[in-house]
Amino acid sequence: FEYGEKVLTKRVFSSQKAFDKVMEPLASMIDQLYEGILSLQEHKISHGDLSVRNVILSKNKLKMIDFGMATRKSDLDYLKGRTKFIGSLDRCYDPYPYEYIIQGLSKGSLKKELDNLKAKDYRDGYEDYLRFHQLLGNHDRHKEIIDYLTDIIKGDRKKSSVSKLFLNLDTYSLGLLLPTLL
Repeated sequence: FEYGEKVLTKRVFSSQKAFDKVMEPLASMIDQLYEGILSLQEHKISHGDLSVRNVILSKNKLKMIDFGMATRKSDLDYLKGRTKFIGSLDRCYDPYPYEYIIQGLSKGSLKKELDNLKAKDYRDGYEDYLRFHQLLGNHDRHKEIIDYLTDIIKGDRKKSSVSKLFLNLDTYSLGLLLPTLL
């Protein structure tokens, strides 16, 4: 985060050349983080909380820190408890996909979630969440979420498995590091 504040100045956005000059080394560093995520995935481990707050820059390398929420894919009790806790908070967190945030909700709570979204009574951070997805080219994320919830409530679709969501969580979170900085 501090690196982003330091290098992503107004000048960087004044020309494509200035932007590329800053983004090339950053993209290379993010590649190194991705390699670390792949290594964790090979061992069926997820960091579980990869965000700008849990990545540091040291000797021109980005490193993951704070493995306090890391877990193995096989620890289903922890994973279910974690998603239940995340869903109980009235907040969207940038490193988590919405499907993960609502994973632990009961059918009744999912219906309430859907009603709130339709009434534009959003979780804190939801509008930022949508902006991140717009930056990534997904302009209909709100509609996708409403359709997803509607399908689950009607029984036309099942929620993603908690272990699959958790295993892919770090890759998703890595994809949001740059929009979060920007």
